[in-house]
Amino acid sequence: MLAFVEDHLGGEHIVIRLSAETADFGVFADRLLSALSTHSVLRAELSLWHIEVDFGKLGIPVRVHRDPKKRDKEVRSTDDIFDVACKAAGDSKLILILDEITVLAHELQQQDPGQGLELFRSLKRARDRHQNLVMIFSGSIGLHHALSDRTPVNELRTVAIGPLLHDDAVCLARCLILGAEVLVDDDVVVAEEIATQTDGIAFYIHHVVEAARGCGGTLTPSDVRDTIWSAITDPDDPWHFGHYEARLQNYYGDSHETVGFLLDEIALATDGPTIDDLALALSTRGADPDLSRSELVNLCRRLEQDHYIVRDSGAVKDAGRLKFASNLLRDAWRYRRQLSR
Repeated sequence: MLAFVEDHLGGEHIVIRLSAETADFGVFADRLLSALSTHSVLRAELSLWHIEVDFGKLGIPVRVHRDPKKRDKEVRSTDDIFDVACKAAGDSKLILILDEITVLAHELQQQDPGQGLELFRSLKRARDRHQNLVMIFSGSIGLHHALSDRTPVNELRTVAIGPLLHDDAVCLARCLILGAEVLVDDDVVVAEEIATQTDGIAFYIHHVVEAARGCGGTLTPSDVRDTIWSAITDPDDPWHFGHYEARLQNYYGDSHETVGFLLDEIALATDGPTIDDLALALSTRGADPDLSRSELVNLCRRLEQDHYIVRDSGAVKDAGRLKFASNLLRDAWRYRRQLSR
């Protein structure tokens, strides 16, 4: 998707995309200068500079500075990287796509509470100063894990990237079946089954068709279900279902065991438990006696933001019932956690 944005806007504007997936702010700063310097419009100006990271009084990275490379009889000067880049861009928009920026913010926050917030504050200051600077943030870790205060991003619009709509998922499956030359009796029927069984998650749609490509024979709806179950039960976990459990410790810290238990309860419940049902289950388990109802609500809200669970969107009386966001992921969670009742 980011590549599409880059290609779509690159003709008229200066589009720079880079990965912020690092725990080291200095590494990110080097990548930023390097990425900006690759564009033909910016290259001549930025080739004169190198990175110098300025730290605030709390040891929080505030701005990225650059100094001209040393030349005979040249006076050293310092400026902000965005000031120079935006000036060099002229009348063009400078569109900066920062992929996995939330990974960097989360890591900085873990190292020193407040650093993640300062990172986004520094980026907002740059946006406030320059009308031709546009930033697009993306990340696999939600901002709520790095920011206690959303002020530094309050002028940005949030775009949720979730499962495909059913018709779009069917279209993707049909295109992949055709491209992979998978034999089917009825591509619409099989694609419908793939879209339904994967809950429209593109990652798993690709995996189903890829698995079918190497199997030979004619792919049927029953084969689709068998392929998914084989992936769930494979001890080598080829579709990386274990990621959803492994990342809990990184996301939720000391609360990860409690969060795992809550997901167990939600995965097992037939109708979907309420917050009060979960509170009762926790008390029966004898764990977390100091966990208040508001703290429990907050944990479940964060699980919604991380796309583990959703609240029932039906009748008002059921609006508090919780369920897994995906039946596929619920089934994988049950199997991996060896849950039964």
